[in-house]
Amino acid sequence: MRSFFKVLRQAEDVFMGLAGLAALGLVCFDVVTRYFFPAYFQDWTGEVTIYLTAAAMLLGGGLLVQENRHIRADLFTRRMPMGVQRVLECAAVIAGLVFCLLVAWYGVKAVEFSQMLDVRSESSIQFPLWIFYLCLPIAFGLMALRYLHRLYVVVARFDPAILEADPHEHPKED
Repeated sequence: MRSFFKVLRQAEDVFMGLAGLAALGLVCFDVVTRYFFPAYFQDWTGEVTIYLTAAAMLLGGGLLVQENRHIRADLFTRRMPMGVQRVLECAAVIAGLVFCLLVAWYGVKAVEFSQMLDVRSESSIQFPLWIFYLCLPIAFGLMALRYLHRLYVVVARFDPAILEADPHEHPKED
C-alpha cells in the first residue's frame, strides 16, 4: 500500500507541476501577445489557464489529506485525552470521506449531463466542458481513497503521531 500511495503522489506532483508550468506559460504568452503582438492574441488562453490551475488545485487536495494538512478545527480536540482524540479523528475522517464521495458522485453526474448536452466553452476553441468537469470525480475520488486509508490507519494501526501534521517527522501512516 505504501508504494501505491508513493507512486500516486509522484504522479500527482508531476501533473500539478506540469499544469502549473503550462498555466504560467499561457499567462506569459497572453501578456506578451496582448501588449506586443496583438495580432497573435488568442481568446482561449485565459480559459485554459483557469482549467489548468483549477485541476492542479483540486488534485492537491488528496495530498493535503495524506499529509494531514487539510483544514480542521482542532484547537480544543488536541487538549482532549488521546482516546477522545482518536474518536474525534475517526468522526472527522468519516465526514471527510462521505463528503468526498458525494462530490465525486455528483461530479460524475455533472460530467454525464455536460456530455449529454454537449456543453462547450464560449472561446474560439469550443472546449468540451465535460473534460474539465472530470476534475471533480477524479480529485474527490482520490481524496476519498486517502480518507479511506486514513480511516484504516486510525482504526487498525493507531499511533498518536499520525495526528501530527508533519508527514516527514512521523511517516508511520503509510
